[in-house]
Amino acid sequence: MHIRSNVVLVTIALLCSSTQADENEISLIESLASPNREARYEAIKSISDLKTISSAVASAMFETLRSETTRLSEPAQKDKTVPQKLPKNGDETSLVRVKADPDLFIGKPFYIVGRANLADYWNYQYRNAETTHYSIAFQEADGANERAYLYLEREKGRAFADQLAKNAENGIPSTPLRAKVTLVSGGSRAPDQWDMLELMDIQLLSEDQKKWDPSAFEGILMIVNELKRCDKSAVPAFVEVLLAPPGTGTEQAFQSLALVTVSRMNKTAKSAALTSLKRAERVSKIKDEKARIAKMVAFIDAAGKPKRRDLD
Repeated sequence: MHIRSNVVLVTIALLCSSTQADENEISLIESLASPNREARYEAIKSISDLKTISSAVASAMFETLRSETTRLSEPAQKDKTVPQKLPKNGDETSLVRVKADPDLFIGKPFYIVGRANLADYWNYQYRNAETTHYSIAFQEADGANERAYLYLEREKGRAFADQLAKNAENGIPSTPLRAKVTLVSGGSRAPDQWDMLELMDIQLLSEDQKKWDPSAFEGILMIVNELKRCDKSAVPAFVEVLLAPPGTGTEQAFQSLALVTVSRMNKTAKSAALTSLKRAERVSKIKDEKARIAKMVAFIDAAGKPKRRDLD
């Protein structure tokens, strides 16, 4: 992450609230900075209990958001042996059961365990979905060893896709994960089609490789939902993050999260953001930059409207 971006994020934190942290908030801040992901996850869940978010808590939230995004995009260590038999929590569903009765799983979340890598397969309800989703090839860890394709929304999956790409570049063919998925119904879905699943959330192996870390996207989106409580005064700093030149995959993922945060702010804040972005689009003389800003404007403008797919 660029130092400039860090300064901007601290500015955002200061604009969220001028109140100082009390003893409970100090404890919360310490938990958000814990090296233990389970402790950080529990701290994230407790943020919603706060009536207001102090500048200190907001700053800690941004640091946690950055660390979670970085964690998602970090490549696997080549010299670290992944267990041949992946752990299970006991509530997973085997893909052979989905294959046998796909209609039972339409719109119902379930968990699968296996290994994944980036793919390029688009068909049925995901035909022409290259601009909205990542395509991920998945092989079940054991049992029937069934294969499927998982489709992950780009707005929330950029960091994880970056990790899969880095792993492939480093000669690591697949990444272990526990995935929360569902079978999406649609007019273009074949009656017997079962092996193209919407990827809702992921869990990566813990440091000791013996269990799964907490759900990655859920924790990140909880922070985003709390950061949207920042008011109109924070918009200029958010816009500065959005207008920064795209960098690495991790930085792009962080920009995506900032965009989602702005799209979920109140009407006044969103209106201010749209005004600033449209002004930047008008004055820009770089074609690619104008197109990138236009996409951000369209995303924010569509937020909350019936046709917009929700990131949850």
